[in-house]
Amino acid sequence: MIYRSILVSLLAIGMGYVVIASQIALDPWSEMDAINSRTLPYFYGSGLALCALVLLLQRPVALEVSGRILPLGLVCLVIVAFISLLQYAGLWWSLAALLVANMLIMGERRLPILFGVSLGVPLVGWGLVEQLLEMVVPL
Repeated sequence: MIYRSILVSLLAIGMGYVVIASQIALDPWSEMDAINSRTLPYFYGSGLALCALVLLLQRPVALEVSGRILPLGLVCLVIVAFISLLQYAGLWWSLAALLVANMLIMGERRLPILFGVSLGVPLVGWGLVEQLLEMVVPL
């Protein structure tokens, strides 16, 4: 029952996403283009709705609950914390915290790897996006 209700919810979210994507305002010169700012949201919403519909039409297979449900829940919690932290710490510090927390959840304990990845990825991203491309990420 829970499986079916989740699939119905995902189907509704996908269809709602397509409806919302259709309300994206287009510039007059891009209205006639085959690929515009609505294209990717249409693909995402349609893909989600289609996948949920296909799974909804199939007979569910009974599976045992995995022992890895706790790490999955923790990763979801860390993603929510990342989104909440964005406006206070900024993108690059929040990304560093997200990476180190997820690596700890997944069992990585080597300090050079933890600090190298969690500081290296945001540093490279900052260098490429804000310094090389001169784009400011508005948060």
